[in-house]
Amino acid sequence: MSSETITCPDRPMLIRILEGKAPPEEGEALAQHVENCPQCSAQILRLREESTPVPLSVPPQLQRPWKAFWMFAATLLIVSIAIYCVVQQVHRP
Repeated sequence: MSSETITCPDRPMLIRILEGKAPPEEGEALAQHVENCPQCSAQILRLREESTPVPLSVPPQLQRPWKAFWMFAATLLIVSIAIYCVVQQVHRP
């Protein structure tokens, strides 16, 4: 397939090319076309500018929001047991 026989890919295909997910049988020919076509090259540049980097990992404070909850629950349980023990000691005959 030569670059002359390929029509300009649509936006979803350009995004797949940009992400490296173009169909293997067409990928090389499409990439070559995009390099040689001013319209496709310009659109690829716009797509790169529009895309925002996605964080590879979640910040630690967002990974374990349950930790604060369970720490609070454990503290509440310990305080409740302590209050129960004190009340039992006070009301002993």
